[in-house]
This record gives sequence, C-alpha cells and structure tokens, in this order.
Amino acid sequence: MPNLIALTAASDGTSALEQGGRGVFTDALLQVLGQGSSQALTYAQAARQIPALVAARSYQIPYFQGNLERPVFGNSLRTAPVAWEVTELGPPLTLAGPPLPGLGAGAEL
Repeated sequence: MPNLIALTAASDGTSALEQGGRGVFTDALLQVLGQGSSQALTYAQAARQIPALVAARSYQIPYFQGNLERPVFGNSLRTAPVAWEVTELGPPLTLAGPPLPGLGAGAEL
C-alpha cells in the first residue's frame, strides 16, 4: 500500500500494555496529537516524542514505518477516498468507497 504510515504500539518481542484500562501507546499518541501548534506536526516529530512518553510508563517499544516526513492527517498524496460515501439514498442505500474485506456487491449491513 503506497503512502502507508504504520504506527504500532509495540515492536516484535514486546507487548502493548494498558494501565487503568487505557493503552499506554494510545495515551502517548493522544498527548502528542493534542498539543496545539501553528505548525503542522509530522509523523517524524510524533515518532520522536511518543517513545519517551511510553518509556516513562512501560517497557514496550513503539514502531513507526513509512514516509514519516509527511504531516499527520495530511492528505495531499491521497488519490482515492479512505471512507465510504453515500452515492444514492435509495432504498436501497448505495455506497461508494474503497473495498473492504468481506463486503462486496449485494452485502447487507
């Protein structure tokens, strides 16, 4: 999948942990994404900040892969939608978007 950015809570050989029913990695990710700034945050900047936040609470090692110089939530390279859209109100309701495993023509939700 071209232009894919992968952020994982733990590398091979480490477990993704929770504390108080919340993921340690998820908390760190939300903390970094929640910082206000007039500059666009890149995945590389997030990848530098998140491991330290995780390490303060867990031994797990987050993993980041892809073109990390891209801005987080940036979509300038996207050529196809990443969500389904309603194309006809029907009935039946008609949707268009990327293929989803297990859902094909005539599928009922």
